[in-house]
Amino acid sequence: MEKKNLFPICAIMMIALVSIGFVSCSDDDDDGNPIVGSWSCTNHYYGGTDTYVFKSDNTFTWSCTGEWWDANSGRYSYNPENGLLIITRKEGTYVYIVISLSKSSFTIMDEDESVYTYYRI
Repeated sequence: MEKKNLFPICAIMMIALVSIGFVSCSDDDDDGNPIVGSWSCTNHYYGGTDTYVFKSDNTFTWSCTGEWWDANSGRYSYNPENGLLIITRKEGTYVYIVISLSKSSFTIMDEDESVYTYYRI
């Protein structure tokens, strides 16, 4: 094979390899769990802002401004098949129904049927 014919083939292969690299990399790598990340919600009941940081190891940190609650942490599980988000922190275990979930927001309903929408921060 001549060198002239080899250059276009090598160039095409390099472009293909670089393209694969760009497609396989993502800023949203979160082990497939869409809830991983930082979320905030204005909580009108408590008069403050709830902030959750969900981590890929199923732990989280939580804080609330404008209220007497102490920031704390705990464990969570989210099952997209049944739509349940279960949060366990020092005050107890809370079960929420995830009504909607996107890259920028999620809406949950608690056992009292109160609805909260969190936005990615």
